[in-house]
Amino acid sequence: MAWRSRTRSLQVFDTELSADAVEWCPVPQWDNVLVCGTYQLQKTPDEAGVGSASPSRVGRVYLFQFRQEGALCPPLTEVQRIDTPAILDMKWCHVPVSGLPLLGTATATGELQLYRLIDTQEGSCALEVLSSLELGPDRLALSLDWSTGRGDSSGMRVVSSDSAGCVNVLSVGEAGLTAVSQWKAHDFEAWISAFSYWDTQGLYSLVLFGFLFRVGFMSAPLNAAPLAALLADLSPARVTLCASVSPSVCCVSGGDDCKLKGWDLRIGPSSPTFTSKRHTMGVCSIHSNPHREHILATGSYDEQVLLWDGRSLRQPLNESPLGGGVWRLKWHPTQEHLLLAACMHNDFHILHCQQALDGDGGACPVVASYILHNSLAYGADWSRLALGGPPPSSPREKAEGEGPGPRSGVT
Repeated sequence: MAWRSRTRSLQVFDTELSADAVEWCPVPQWDNVLVCGTYQLQKTPDEAGVGSASPSRVGRVYLFQFRQEGALCPPLTEVQRIDTPAILDMKWCHVPVSGLPLLGTATATGELQLYRLIDTQEGSCALEVLSSLELGPDRLALSLDWSTGRGDSSGMRVVSSDSAGCVNVLSVGEAGLTAVSQWKAHDFEAWISAFSYWDTQGLYSLVLFGFLFRVGFMSAPLNAAPLAALLADLSPARVTLCASVSPSVCCVSGGDDCKLKGWDLRIGPSSPTFTSKRHTMGVCSIHSNPHREHILATGSYDEQVLLWDGRSLRQPLNESPLGGGVWRLKWHPTQEHLLLAACMHNDFHILHCQQALDGDGGACPVVASYILHNSLAYGADWSRLALGGPPPSSPREKAEGEGPGPRSGVT
């Protein structure tokens, strides 16, 4: 019988602007570091009754460290904030580059911005700009993904989608980003793009119309082990901590036309390798499973989460109605069957997908939910930290051999 774990709030942080993206650093020495991106559409002079002007989209990147130092001490500490154009997506590279973590952001000015995380003399950490690249004129950069999802740093690349309906592939070097290819994938905004982590000649991108905003953190006990997930929602801007817990070679894109299209990067994007119209509304999320080859999850405004086997895309393995529109999906970093979903109008949920992955035709029950918001749920990510253990050491202390304490295999 399906069950849902209880959740509790740990901390609330006011981000001032509406937060729409949250990401834990996946590099082990910095896994107590997280970032939050914000997006705010400012009123134009015309709306205020003074002439006309194009809308202004502003944002901010927050850098936090997570340290559990006692029941009365908030675990999240802000260590840096950077004013930027509005942030629509952000992702950490899964592996360090030249020994340091890299963070990419997609901004409302059509730029991808690359930051590296460095230690400071005060024993903390900070983000510094490494490079930036404009995808093209008169467009918003809407999403990005790294090709390093399974820890492979060879031929490192970034994929990004934009509001002109284009998909962009870029190479990553020590000096920053270099454009490799760009093509028109859809007639509408391409809201999401992602690599196939099992064959990075393939990637996935999808298209949707929508809005973004705010932040939170969830962790729940599941099978007697703690889970952790960082969540983002759309209303009064704040961060909330709560405790609970031969592959298809393709680049897949999707749009507000409800279509998913596959692209093989080795033969070029002149025509798609497949087209699916199983979703009945715009598709806004996709994530390749880093543990199970061929498996990917997609989410849509049609309020469905679909699980797919990339070798047979005529029918999904499973269809789970979550309600609210599924904006973000994230597979667990160590448990192949756990899927985290941010469902816009219907909060945050964790799905148990083992039966569907095994091909048994079983359901994907919701085993944990965070339903404490009266707002839209947009960003979500897993933490690799074990709640309740010793406080994590600083990156410098870890590098010198002090471990972060015991870990849970399902954080």
